[in-house]
Amino acid sequence: MDAVDAIKRGFGHFNRRDWDAIARGLPEDFEAIDRAPVDVLRARGPYALKTITDANGDTAFADLRMEVLEAFTVELRTDVVLVVVRVAASARGGESGAPVEGEIGQVWTFEGGVPRRCEQFPTWEQARRAAAP
Repeated sequence: MDAVDAIKRGFGHFNRRDWDAIARGLPEDFEAIDRAPVDVLRARGPYALKTITDANGDTAFADLRMEVLEAFTVELRTDVVLVVVRVAASARGGESGAPVEGEIGQVWTFEGGVPRRCEQFPTWEQARRAAAP
């Protein structure tokens, strides 16, 4: 399975909040960085995405769902690949219940086929710039 397919499968796990399935695919030194909110949040380990979602996503929104709209790879070295992902996010306001939709960007770093880092940006363009060689 290539990196883009792995990310798409991971989004399915995310939308079901199957944190154990996500953690099985991430190493102990995995790092997640969320730059989308005002305060940047970092977490490490196989449950790093859960930590960030608990803090920044599920506390502010109800029914947060994410979908891959577009993804491409950037090969930095033979064993290091970046996957740049345009993500559609939809939810309801946690208190208001009002529908919320938007797009964000992510850059995933894979080394030797293993996901090592996910960095989330407020916009697709910021993610594209961050991945530019």
